Amino acid sequence: MIFFFAPPLLLFILVHYLILRYILKRLARRTPLRHRDSTLERKLKPLWKTRRWWILSGVFSLWHRGKLPFGPYRAFCGPHYLRDATGYSSPHMPSLATILASPGKPTEQTSQELSAQTAHLRALLRMGIFPLCLKHGGTSTWWATWLRRWVQSKQRAIFVFAVPGAKGFSLSPSAPSNALLSKRTEAARAFVREILALSDAWGWHVCVSGELPAGRVVTSTVPPPSTTPLEIGVKARFKRWLKSRDVEVIHRAAGLQEDSVECFLQEGYVPHLEKLRYPVVRIEMPGYGRCKLDRVVYRVAQASGLEGLWDEGIYRGSVEEWFEKWGWEYPGEE
Repeated sequence: MIFFFAPPLLLFILVHYLILRYILKRLARRTPLRHRDSTLERKLKPLWKTRRWWILSGVFSLWHRGKLPFGPYRAFCGPHYLRDATGYSSPHMPSLATILASPGKPTEQTSQELSAQTAHLRALLRMGIFPLCLKHGGTSTWWATWLRRWVQSKQRAIFVFAVPGAKGFSLSPSAPSNALLSKRTEAARAFVREILALSDAWGWHVCVSGELPAGRVVTSTVPPPSTTPLEIGVKARFKRWLKSRDVEVIHRAAGLQEDSVECFLQEGYVPHLEKLRYPVVRIEMPGYGRCKLDRVVYRVAQASGLEGLWDEGIYRGSVEEWFEKWGWEYPGEE
């Protein structure tokens, strides 16, 4: 009787042994890589801790160009253009140059393609405007890496950005002692006011946080809706199952809730952006159509006089010196 059950028992043990051996080998191969990645991230983190806005904008710009392998954005917020265009969103991706050009199929973008894709974001950074979240809206099907699910959804275009230089935009104009500071400050404040003023003509819903005491916000004439979700759709483990799933709310409406930098950036990553109170602007489109809000916002910033306020030579030289201070070679903008 024992001899009769021996072969199936041995086969059972052998199969489980092989499965366990395979899992252990996979873990052995992956652990050193994770260790190297975490070590590299720790070494790169000091680059984000500068107190100079123009240097910080340069570091953000390099990250958006794919020159830095780690960034401060939270994965679940769907930060910036990558989440909208490809569905790939993670603060621990190996490089921004490697993203999903088609759902579920990673491929490398050329430097020129990534440069064109982020041109307006980087231009806004040069003006002292820090993008926190950008989604172009519309309908798309993509693979959500953090959910391990296929998602087919439609979303309203949304753009959230911080404007440190516009602090006090809702107050009566003051006269700082430094003339250049006055010019920059007034241009930044005019930019935020212009966004609020043009929202009615363009159909935007605008909410500005951080200017008033906690819990209070400044809104456009028609404030962001609290009942129309930012994103609705279906999720499924396999793409072919999407049609059989019920539609659900993926991202609820933000409404009049107060936005903060901590909602979009990992805590402690960029302390200079976290510690101060300044305007955080959220723009939403009313419908689920596609709209490149970063391009439109850039044009408003140009008209407000924000372009060209920082000397290009001083800007690049300061960023290069900052990289050298921490023992890194400046990767360059081009």
